[in-house]
Parts: sequence; C-alpha cells; structure tokens
Amino acid sequence: MFGVKPFCISKLDGVGCKNPVSKPGERCDSCYNKIVADGSVAARIALAQEGGLPKYVRNALAQDPLITVRATFASRPDITKEEESAILTIADEMLERALANNPYISSETLRKLKENTKDPLTSSIIASRLNS
Repeated sequence: MFGVKPFCISKLDGVGCKNPVSKPGERCDSCYNKIVADGSVAARIALAQEGGLPKYVRNALAQDPLITVRATFASRPDITKEEESAILTIADEMLERALANNPYISSETLRKLKENTKDPLTSSIIASRLNS
C-alpha cells in the first residue's frame, strides 16, 4: 500500500517527533523512554492514564519514584495482578487508597492490602468492597 508512514505523536520540548511508527496515534519507543525517564510529572501522569501502553512503560510507571504517578497508574481499569503486586511493594496511604478505590482491582489484592494497611480509611473502603 502506498502512502505516508505515520509519525510518533509526541511533542517533546515543543517539537514534534519525526520517528516513524506502525499506526497513527502511537508513540515511538524513544519518546516513551524519554517521558518515563526524564518527563515532567504532568507528562508521566498523563502517560499513566493512556491506553495501549507497552509493557515496559507500564512497569516503569507502576514503579515510578513519584507517588502521584504510581497512584494515577493504580487507578487504571486495565491494571494487571502483576502491576498491582509491584505497586503494593512500595505502597503508602495514597497508593493504598487508590488501589482500594479502583473497582477493577482483584479481590486477592484487596485482601492482601487489607491485611497490611495501617490506614483506617483504606481498611473501611476494602471492607465495604469485599462485603458487597
């Protein structure tokens, strides 16, 4: 098929990326890596909300050094059990509440969270979810 190959949708530093991608609307690996490693907090939070992320990007966001990025990622409807577990290993109250409020979190993860949380609000959220 003839036509123009689509380019990456990223505009890092105000300049559009010129790397080719397989489908329109995608980012290239180079831009994903730049955002995850050096992107602003706002860029990483926005990325944590996007669909269709490669596994390596999802893993990086689940273990981001900033709690707000991890909490945003913890609220995803498509979070996997592996990602839930990764987040639980570095969870604090904000992350625990994000996981507890996510209706897509597995019952298994909720039970683990209930056993380990010291936060009364998180415990209450989990109790109401497990008893409903």
